[in-house]
Amino acid sequence: MDIPKDIGESISEAQRKKWVQDYPELKAYEDGLKSINSKQHCTKDVIRYCRIVGKTPTELCNLGTTRDDKIIEASKLLKAFCNTIENWVLNHPAKLCPLKYTMAWSISKSMRGFYRENLLDLPKAIGKLPFPTPSEERTYTPTREDLRHFREETKTFRDRVLVHWLSTIPLRKNEIRGILWNDFDLTEEYPYVVLSAERLKGKYPNVWFVGVICQSLKKELKKLREEQKKKFEKNGLKWSEFTKVFITHKFNRKLNAFAPIGYAELGRIANNARKKVIKKYNVDISLQDVRRYFENRLDYAESQGVSVPRNFREWFLAHKLKGSKPHYNKVKASVPQIIEVFKQLEPYIDLDYSEANIKKTMLDKWKQLENQGKSKEEIIGEMYEEIKGMMQLITQRALTEQQRKASE
Repeated sequence: MDIPKDIGESISEAQRKKWVQDYPELKAYEDGLKSINSKQHCTKDVIRYCRIVGKTPTELCNLGTTRDDKIIEASKLLKAFCNTIENWVLNHPAKLCPLKYTMAWSISKSMRGFYRENLLDLPKAIGKLPFPTPSEERTYTPTREDLRHFREETKTFRDRVLVHWLSTIPLRKNEIRGILWNDFDLTEEYPYVVLSAERLKGKYPNVWFVGVICQSLKKELKKLREEQKKKFEKNGLKWSEFTKVFITHKFNRKLNAFAPIGYAELGRIANNARKKVIKKYNVDISLQDVRRYFENRLDYAESQGVSVPRNFREWFLAHKLKGSKPHYNKVKASVPQIIEVFKQLEPYIDLDYSEANIKKTMLDKWKQLENQGKSKEEIIGEMYEEIKGMMQLITQRALTEQQRKASE
């Protein structure tokens, strides 16, 4: 089984739609998928698989005469694909596999869905690459300081805002690409974003996402919006609230437009920062790790006494909520309470939670402990870690600012 060298290159939407139109089996698979994101990615996985095995979707479903024969032949072909990926290093020790393991894992998963839709569910052992899965392969959760380093190593202001957004509003790659200025109101004290299942990666209906924009990110977004307006004006374009928040820096003269930031560009931003952080701080961070950071800080805040209702937690993370199928009005009505909860979470999550806010929080806690009748020595002992953390934060920010000025 030969893997084309260009198998990892992106497939255009026009090419994907043509395949779906030409092959009814692929169309049936697409119709069985719930979210737009799944429809795009899973059908592209099938196209890549067809290129690798040298067959069309119709031919894949017509191997053999009877239904049982078709399932047997499909199983053999999928097994051969998995064996090729597993044994690549043994068969080609001097060559790098052109198909990344994460993409191969995604293809094998999508092909099981394709066969399930058109033939029958295959035996569980067939078509699964060995442990670990992409999500299990990397389990590192970055600290707040790690993400500050990661953000500082990005090239542009837009990229730094992007990292800040993902650390406090944990969207996935495709979800962040679709965010519009119209999705939130920067005139509010705490702007918020509400997204339904159609704009999320999950395949389940009635999944909701609610993200709240912290104070420091709000200031950055205002600045980013003004910069974006100037770019549009410079190129003779009319800016509107329905413009994507994160657009590419390159102006396309043929289309006379700025395109949304692409997957390849997101990958370059992350990989460039990743390499520098590894070299300087010996820490390996990916965009998925940034999402993991939010969930970890959420857990930590709850361990420190912040009460986060279960449904709010699932909405913060865009997870399926068991036993409840809320509609938009119910989610919208919960926003004021969600914002009050987020205000308590902000000190634990925001990368730039201001020193003034930290001092205020610490003073409030000091007064609270004083009212409980504790001595100064007891209070200092109890707040030692917080005082130490604040001093480290002030020192680190001063050094970072000094380094940036020197580089400029």
